Amino acid sequence: MITLTNVNKCYRKKNNQVQVFNDLNFSVNEGDFYAVMGPSGTGKSTFLNIIGGVDGIDSGEYWFADKRIDHYNEGQLSDWRAQHVAFVFQSFNLLKNLTAAENVELPLLLTSLGKSDRRERVKKALDLVALKDRADHLPEELSGGQQQRVAIARAIVSDAPLILCDEPTGNIDAEATKEILETLKLLNEEFNKTIIMVTHDSDAASYAKHLFSLEKGSFEEKFIQ
Repeated sequence: MITLTNVNKCYRKKNNQVQVFNDLNFSVNEGDFYAVMGPSGTGKSTFLNIIGGVDGIDSGEYWFADKRIDHYNEGQLSDWRAQHVAFVFQSFNLLKNLTAAENVELPLLLTSLGKSDRRERVKKALDLVALKDRADHLPEELSGGQQQRVAIARAIVSDAPLILCDEPTGNIDAEATKEILETLKLLNEEFNKTIIMVTHDSDAASYAKHLFSLEKGSFEEKFIQ
């Protein structure tokens, strides 16, 4: 599904240059669930941003299926992300003045779907994360775990095949963490979603099929117990 070949990425701050990746190689199989761990500052979020087409690369190749993404311009990247990539963040990023259903509907407003079709998709997405009965609630009326499930529903409502999660359980308690991870597991196993999750939590990482440690700009696959 995804192949990164000899990818180089650095950030420039004033007169300093920070090398994040040097000839990085990585591949992702469709329908797999990957967890990425590692110390802060090693490039985990940058890796997700590259995969999601948010950050460009300095050199190398990024292939998604049979398309070379690193050659896309901004307009092409925006269209590609809308069709293929969903993001789930540590902060829920819900609009406080919109209900759960309205927050989930937001990505669909950029599509050509009619109102009735959008509402049907929203209903299915909220049902999938077991929040159908909270559709009319504002974020402040939901627990942290429920807000993250709304964020997941928003991520999957457009049916993107790739879900990128950046510390999705970082702001919720242990019980809600299990609910979120079980939801991601369901999306992977029952709906064949490809998931890449960055996490500091080894228990969360155990839900993945593949665990990688990112240190000093390179990946090492670890055994999941």
